[in-house]
Amino acid sequence: MKHLVFASVLLSFSLVSFADAPTAFEGVSETSETVPVMPLEPETTADRHERRTISFEHVNLVRVAGEAICDVVYDAQALEIEPDKAHGTVFLRVKPGWKESGKTETAVYFNTAEESYGLMLRAADVPSQTIVIASRVPPPSVNSSPLAPDAARMKGLRSTSFVGQIKECLLRAVHEETFATPAVAATFSRKERTFEPLVFSRREKSCNGFLLSQSRAYVTRDYTVDVLSVRNLMLVKRAVPVGAFARETQGVLALAKESDQLRAGEVTDLVFISHRSLRENNGQITLAIDSVCRKTSDIGVP
Repeated sequence: MKHLVFASVLLSFSLVSFADAPTAFEGVSETSETVPVMPLEPETTADRHERRTISFEHVNLVRVAGEAICDVVYDAQALEIEPDKAHGTVFLRVKPGWKESGKTETAVYFNTAEESYGLMLRAADVPSQTIVIASRVPPPSVNSSPLAPDAARMKGLRSTSFVGQIKECLLRAVHEETFATPAVAATFSRKERTFEPLVFSRREKSCNGFLLSQSRAYVTRDYTVDVLSVRNLMLVKRAVPVGAFARETQGVLALAKESDQLRAGEVTDLVFISHRSLRENNGQITLAIDSVCRKTSDIGVP
């Protein structure tokens, strides 16, 4: 287990300020023959859903291409749901009592962080089915800021004090601990989640003689947590400029480090804990690496 200590430049755990003419219809003459017309019925919910077939007897898998399913709205009398939170997929099966009632169709909504997908599921005597829903979310560019789950749909941390919450964020980041998968067949909802990883491509930037890399970041309802690796590119031993890094990252409340000094080629991890509202813009989180090194290309060694 890595031993991290709070840096002395934590800013004392304080928040860093930073309109058509009417149509004339022809009258119907006495000799005209009228044809009865069926009245138009309003569109039903089923008409707005894509229909898919699932197995009556076996377990079925549902996933959204390129997205993680975060919660499901369904008829609990018809289906049993088991989430695979590690992969963002859902296993479902038809309840025996629902089959015995003679019903065969049920509507389900699969929600991701960005979209909601409605399906009309029709149960039939077929083998297990794998349903892949096409994503409606455009793929992000390599350097775009990652999307974060809606804070209003997340649960608060276990700790109630500020210092306790900071420690909880740090420990969970070090242990790479996110929301634990519940027992089999448990209904899940993002409202239960407290600490979630952000999805983005690994980034590397050279900055003032250090190579910075980031592949992990997390969010809670109130905080963002970035794990940043720093490598000394120089041939001499150097101090890690945690103070400068903290000043460049908006909203930093605390910064933890493994070591103060780096010999040539050595690497250390920094953990930034920031106020989420100051790092979020239109649902996207600015990563610490993009704050510390603001240029998208390497800025080189001074």
